Amino acid sequence: MNDGYGGACWTISTGFYWLLKQLWFHVHYLYMEPGHLCLRVDLDQPYYVDVGYCAPLFQAYPIFESFVASDNRETFEYTVSTDGIKIVRTPGPTKTLNTNPVQLEHMRPLIIKSNDWSTSSFLKDILIFGYIGNIPASLTNNTLKQYFPGEKIKKELNTEELEYWITKRFNMNYELYKEAINIFNRRRNK
Repeated sequence: MNDGYGGACWTISTGFYWLLKQLWFHVHYLYMEPGHLCLRVDLDQPYYVDVGYCAPLFQAYPIFESFVASDNRETFEYTVSTDGIKIVRTPGPTKTLNTNPVQLEHMRPLIIKSNDWSTSSFLKDILIFGYIGNIPASLTNNTLKQYFPGEKIKKELNTEELEYWITKRFNMNYELYKEAINIFNRRRNK
C-alpha cells in the first residue's frame, strides 16, 4: 500500500484478503457497484481497505465516515449518507459501496464477465501505475504520464526508455511485462 501500486481489483483484493487472514485479521470482501471488489477489515470498528484502485489511498479508513483523499492526479471522495456510500473520483467513475460482506464465490460471474476480453472496460490497455518519487505516474501503450503539482507531463517512450521506466522506476520485471504484452495482443486480436 505504501508504494501506491494498484492492479486489477479482483486479484489484488484476493491476495490482500489472504494475507490479512493469515495474520488473523477479521476481513471480508465488499462489492462496489458497478464492478469493483475491495475489503472490510474489522478492528475497533469496520474499516474500508482498497488496494486495487490506483487511487491515492494509503491507509484504511473507517467505513462509516466520509473522507477525501487526493494527489496531483485525482480526488477520491468517499461520502457516507443516509442513502448509502458513494465514491466519486475526479476524474473518473462514480460508484456505490455495499457494506454487506460478499462471498468470493458469489462474485465469480462478475469476475468472469470483467475478464471477457471483448467487453471488459479495463482490459482495453495494459496500464502500469505507481508513485515514483511521490509523483503519480502511469504507463500505457509506451506513453508515460507524470502528474506533477499543477501540470501533467506526457511523453512517448522509445524501447530503451520503456525498459528503463519499467525496470528502474516502476521496479518491475521487464520479461514479465513483455510476456503480458504478448498475451494481451493475442487475446485482443482473437
